[in-house]
Amino acid sequence: MNQPANPAGDTGSGPPAPRAGTGSAWEPLRLEVFRTLWLAQFVSNIGGWMQTVGAQWLITEQSGSAGLVALVQTASSLPVLLLGLPAGALADSAVTAEDTPDTRP
Repeated sequence: MNQPANPAGDTGSGPPAPRAGTGSAWEPLRLEVFRTLWLAQFVSNIGGWMQTVGAQWLITEQSGSAGLVALVQTASSLPVLLLGLPAGALADSAVTAEDTPDTRP
């Protein structure tokens, strides 16, 4: 019978095992997957901010109306405000205790 090289039976195909660390806030950035996701999200946020500033600038240049700028900003934020709470409640109701790992020390 062949024994796995790793006593835990890990073949190395899954995600890296968590390491005990110093508890630093920068520790998650040591994982390449997390670092890549974090950087991609950061770049995406910068693009969203640039789009918001560009749209507001364009509206100000074309109409000169501060009220119209406020209306566009409200319209872009409204979906998050209206759908955020119900979506969070739906996500919380879909997760059961069996779905979440026990992370207590």
